[in-house]
Amino acid sequence: PTVHREAVALAPLLEDLVAPYQVGLREGLRLDLAVAPGLPAVQIDRNLVARALTNLIENGLHALGTTGTVRITAARQALGVVVRVQDTGVGMDRTALERAFEPYFSTKTSGTGLGLPIAKRNVELCGGSIRIASAPGQGTTVELTFPTAVA
Repeated sequence: PTVHREAVALAPLLEDLVAPYQVGLREGLRLDLAVAPGLPAVQIDRNLVARALTNLIENGLHALGTTGTVRITAARQALGVVVRVQDTGVGMDRTALERAFEPYFSTKTSGTGLGLPIAKRNVELCGGSIRIASAPGQGTTVELTFPTAVA
């Protein structure tokens, strides 16, 4: 895709992404959003990052089953702004974790195996980085780091 990076405020972007899910969330599931006040704008392509975050939210909700929480946080760190998408779902074993960004690899019967690879590509095209941590029964955390926009 063609990348159009610009200064983007993350709080409204995250609020726009989370709102539709909260309307139709099944009983027993929670989707929480916590954005630190005063976050600087980040230098990203809004559409590419929105797609990446949507994939992560979908994965997190799917991993929950009938109960649990997906928590999205955004905070400033030394290297820029960090967005974390954490779920309390089933988690991944070491093999799945090592292959998580591999195209067409999926632990879900209905998955295409493209959600995480697309998220990784989109984040990196925006100059960001992505890391994933998970363990069986412990849930999964995906951490995205984006450069702040130049004032």
